[in-house]
Amino acid sequence: MKTFLFIKMSCDQRGGSKLKGILILVAIVVLGPLLIAGFYEGRKAYWDAQVRGMCAKDGGVRIFEEMLISREQAGHLPHVDGVIAVTKESISDPAAPAFSKILETVVKDGEPSIFRYEQAIVRRSDQATVAKAVIYVRTGGDMPSPAFPSSFYCPPLKKMNADISTIFRIEEFK
Repeated sequence: MKTFLFIKMSCDQRGGSKLKGILILVAIVVLGPLLIAGFYEGRKAYWDAQVRGMCAKDGGVRIFEEMLISREQAGHLPHVDGVIAVTKESISDPAAPAFSKILETVVKDGEPSIFRYEQAIVRRSDQATVAKAVIYVRTGGDMPSPAFPSSFYCPPLKKMNADISTIFRIEEFK
């Protein structure tokens, strides 16, 4: 008798199992990509938070000494977003009063990658370090695609450039 009930029950639910199969297929097709995208976005958010934490400890610009420069000297320095900047020694103008030396440290290799860049701003005349700037960068970690990878900087590049420009004070020499 138990077998008869079991067979009868399974015959009544044939349509239900097809519906279940369709629902599972739809869930895989719809929810699968959402879960995968959520994984990649969550991982990026995690590493962005880590970058913010490292940045809070030692990121930003520390000025040891201001540099008094003439308008002519300022003309030899590059300008980024309307403010005075510095470039690496190898590509800087020999007449520029300052240049930078950059030390790159790989904090995490892979997907995403985390880097720490320490930029020493050096006065050309006496090779003295007048400032240090530290920035942390997260690159990649996106869902695989042909697009360029995303990135996150801490502190933001615009703020770094603005802070570095405060090293220089332009004075009119008579």
